[in-house]
Amino acid sequence: MFLRYRWVLLISFIFLVAVEAEDTRLEIKEAWIPEAPPGVSAMAGYMRLLNTGTEVLLITGASSPDFAHVHLHATIQDGDLMRMVALEKIEVAAGELVELVPNGKHLMLRNPVQQPRSGDTVQVVFKTNRGDIAVEFKVLSAR
Repeated sequence: MFLRYRWVLLISFIFLVAVEAEDTRLEIKEAWIPEAPPGVSAMAGYMRLLNTGTEVLLITGASSPDFAHVHLHATIQDGDLMRMVALEKIEVAAGELVELVPNGKHLMLRNPVQQPRSGDTVQVVFKTNRGDIAVEFKVLSAR
């Protein structure tokens, strides 16, 4: 009898996890980092995030084995000047496309372990309200 209840609990748990995963589907497209000149310690990362699920996805932070620091940033207009500000989170509502682009929301990647070159791949792990999401960014020539 106890064994039967364990199976029912296990099957119920698997079903709940599958439903949870269905609610927050995230498609990540065009994840790229422009190659920086030698010696530059700060780089930017860009991508497109499409939430095809039914629940909001919050990105609350990021890390990378290839960089000492990864921050969520945005470039904003401040009077006649453009400046960068740190973001606490990036929200991707259900059905919404959020683009991380030059002069907009982006990642700041600081202090590379080794200077990435065109053709390299950089891994970034995003912290979200639904768990960690690992993304491979392609380093592209700036020319």
